[in-house]
Amino acid sequence: MNKDYLEFHKKVPIRLEMDEMGSFYHDKGHHIWLWWAIDHERGKAIAFWFGRREHKNCDKLMELFEPLTIGKVYTDGSYG
Repeated sequence: MNKDYLEFHKKVPIRLEMDEMGSFYHDKGHHIWLWWAIDHERGKAIAFWFGRREHKNCDKLMELFEPLTIGKVYTDGSYG
């Protein structure tokens, strides 16, 4: 997130779309998940986090938005 984006959304609520996607690296014994957030209105990815498919990693992604005002969060409800 750039500085102007952060400053704007400290005052104006942001609507986020969040999801996760799993993949393997090296072999099937190394499963990793990409968690990401998209600005709902602009359709652009604004933050991501890598980790296991556990709710605590969704929380880590949400922590990145602490300086912002969050209006609504959209998910598919399937994490953790």
